[in-house]
Amino acid sequence: MPATFHPVPAECLDSTRTARPASTEDEGVVTVALLGDSSTQGILLPPTMTYAARLERLLNGAAPPRPYRVVNCSFSGAGTFHLPEQLGHAFAYEPAVVVVYMGDNDEWIHGSYEPTLLRPRYTARLGDVVERCRARGVRPILLTPPSGRPWGFEWAQDMQILTSEVGYTKGAEVIDVEGWIRDQVVPAYYFVADLAHPNSPGHALIATMLAERILRGAPVEPSADGTEVSAASSPPG
Repeated sequence: MPATFHPVPAECLDSTRTARPASTEDEGVVTVALLGDSSTQGILLPPTMTYAARLERLLNGAAPPRPYRVVNCSFSGAGTFHLPEQLGHAFAYEPAVVVVYMGDNDEWIHGSYEPTLLRPRYTARLGDVVERCRARGVRPILLTPPSGRPWGFEWAQDMQILTSEVGYTKGAEVIDVEGWIRDQVVPAYYFVADLAHPNSPGHALIATMLAERILRGAPVEPSADGTEVSAASSPPG
């Protein structure tokens, strides 16, 4: 995945506006913070079509008792080694939910596939995010990064397996986007444009799966064509 490295921005940007740390004006707003790389940043799409923007629309379209705000703390080129910095910025917005979609850059930044290095580091970094979120009473949700690569590509399989293991051992929720795509009759590249970055149907799929999980309403099955589906109309009691 080609990428340019940046320092973490002084302020995270949400899907539609310049974000700012939590203030008294935000009382009653439920904030969802997204951590990730260029896939979450949505570099292939206009801002209104990314899963961050779609998620915010879906959550608020479900007529929740309180409005939702999605803050996107991702940036191109990020790896799991940037998670502590991104999480620190996310905490400034006092999120109720933190979503992690990360890992594709971890492999190439080492120059080669080094499982003895990559696997424990990936697991430890995801686990640290979960623990820091739990300590603050924040709900962590981990996504398995979808890949357009043929099944058998080791790091794609590792990310799916290791993310699920972290969720199980640390008690975090996991949404297996990669597994869902693999189970479809359409090829993976229908959802993933260039072996790594989701296209418009891929972003719609991720937003739908996240909205259903966050609202804890009736399950929403993403459509095979990636159409944005309305999330559950009633949040949990």
